[in-house]
Amino acid sequence: GSDLLDYARSKFTETNEYIAQGTAPAKKKLRTKSIELAENTGDMGIEIAAKTGARFYLRPQEVNALAKKVKDAGLKEVLKLDKGTGEYYLDLKVSDGTSKSGTFDRYVYVDKGTANLLIDYINNGGSLTGKMSKVGQLIKNNKEINSGNKSPFYDYRKRVKSAAEKINFEDQSVMDYMLGHNKNRIDGIYKKLSVSEHIKLQKELHKKLGSPIE
Repeated sequence: GSDLLDYARSKFTETNEYIAQGTAPAKKKLRTKSIELAENTGDMGIEIAAKTGARFYLRPQEVNALAKKVKDAGLKEVLKLDKGTGEYYLDLKVSDGTSKSGTFDRYVYVDKGTANLLIDYINNGGSLTGKMSKVGQLIKNNKEINSGNKSPFYDYRKRVKSAAEKINFEDQSVMDYMLGHNKNRIDGIYKKLSVSEHIKLQKELHKKLGSPIE
């Protein structure tokens, strides 16, 4: 009973979060096409911001907080290497806004290609500040992927929700954790898992969601 009620409440909150950004469905080719457009700008920061949205589905305000934290505290405070898997992950925290307030701290797997791009870019003096809004403009200016919603960057999260319609309840829970949804239920399940376990679960999930990760 109470589990189901928590789940229903969380779905309501989550739906409201998306509706606030516009009610139109996200376009099918959004993830791959926006990465292609971002790569074509020749601006590595725009490319990284697009990949962060299209592959890992961070909220716009989380990307902005991440840009600020990298600038203030250095990349190593956000992007970390897990020794168990040899994979990178983002260490997102509610306390600094890299995980949205009212949600929970979470670990988000990042593929090596994106991680290495980010390391090179930041080490060479790059900044992600303002890059997310540039990605939003690229989406808005392209008829094929512009849904007309207020926040184009939020469409990445809408798109993955559509892609997830056929996944099972267990995978849905992994996705809720990765997206920072459903706090009450997720806290109980996922706080006990190691970083390595989170990474393995998310890598498997990305295959099922068709995330554009090479």
